[in-house]
Amino acid sequence: MIGKISIGKGFAGCLSYCLNNKDKTKDLPPRAEILHFNQCYGNVHQLIRQFTEVRQLNKRVEKPVWHTSLSFTESDILSKQDKIDIASRFAEKFGFADNQYLVVQHNDTPGHPHFHIIVNRIGFDNKAVSDSNNFRRMAEFCREIEIDFNLTCVKSPEKFLPPQERNKMRKDDRKDYIKTIVSQTILECNSLPQFTQKLNELGYHVEVGRGIAFIDDKKVRVKGSEIGFSLDSIKNQLVKNLQMQFTITKDRNRSINLNL
Repeated sequence: MIGKISIGKGFAGCLSYCLNNKDKTKDLPPRAEILHFNQCYGNVHQLIRQFTEVRQLNKRVEKPVWHTSLSFTESDILSKQDKIDIASRFAEKFGFADNQYLVVQHNDTPGHPHFHIIVNRIGFDNKAVSDSNNFRRMAEFCREIEIDFNLTCVKSPEKFLPPQERNKMRKDDRKDYIKTIVSQTILECNSLPQFTQKLNELGYHVEVGRGIAFIDDKKVRVKGSEIGFSLDSIKNQLVKNLQMQFTITKDRNRSINLNL
């Protein structure tokens, strides 16, 4: 099991991404399947409002959004209740069992089963959940869950491996994760400012110069060209999105005029 944590500023971007079902196909299950609500309920708009209202209880915290993804191998067999139980144990271990949080499974990545946990770090008692030592704590949690649920064992993050293990080749899952985020986000935008804003809300800083790079909450920098998204390719896709939106609007207006 692989776990990732990002800390961000805005609930709208994170919740909208995790709950986005626009790519669903009739013959397939919805992309986003809600597994569990905790101290919250409703659709994406209701959830954004609820999380934001509680966030106002402690305005000193600049980044109230906690976003976790837990990924498994194809061979790992987990029921819906198993996933809810794992999320509940995660909430207990990281100290937000009484906070607002939502568990969402994504079904659009065959071969990469995973679910997301979106948490309000601000509790009803005004206190904020600590985000210190997350890298180490996540590694410990993953190893515990692998044992308890008989899951495929994945190596711990490199800095916590024994010295003799640190030089062994390990897959760079961080790049795969940001590639997934970028590929989803770019489809929702019509301009570069809108694209960078949405990524900022998801906890990523975007550097734009002669090229483009993405920096996560651990200050790890990934060039767009390393994940198949050069600045030129991103700009081209955004132009296509804008042209498509213009065509859809034009066709809709034409249809309205014909019906008058």
